[in-house]
Amino acid sequence: MKKGVRSSDNIQKILDNFDLLFERMNCEERRELCRQFIERIDVFQEEREDGRILKRIVFRFPVYYEDEGKRAENDEPDEVVTFEVDCTEHRVTASEAKATYAEIRAYVKRKYGMNVSSLYIAQVKRKYGLDVGKAYNKPAKNKNHVPVCPVEKEVLILDALKHFRMLDEDVEYRKESAV
Repeated sequence: MKKGVRSSDNIQKILDNFDLLFERMNCEERRELCRQFIERIDVFQEEREDGRILKRIVFRFPVYYEDEGKRAENDEPDEVVTFEVDCTEHRVTASEAKATYAEIRAYVKRKYGMNVSSLYIAQVKRKYGLDVGKAYNKPAKNKNHVPVCPVEKEVLILDALKHFRMLDEDVEYRKESAV
């Protein structure tokens, strides 16, 4: 008898712990995983007002019922489980929601009439756990004074990050320093 239930349980365990598994992979393993399990990614041709790029992702999981030692490496799977994720039914992803520093500055200037620096934006992004690129213009020694984002500008940048969906709407201002 085939052990399809056991295979679907294994798929479920992999999906439940995918983030942990993905963290431990090197770059080449991640690429191979994508080649194996993602059949197709459909994107919108036109730019959308909501910033959404992805339409759907079609996944495929090869299922083998026999023990690994009993089959050859080039054997076709016994079955392929395919499913589609309709991305229009989900929130905009973090990668879709990314705004450039220039877009954030322009939003704050347009809405509030204030200028904010890239340094202040980076400090606020770091404070709220968002990815910040590498600073290539850092001084060789940390003897220079680095200005800290004032609270009034931090609140404006926080609003911009919410506007661009880089942060959830329910994220509130935190009093600790933005550095």
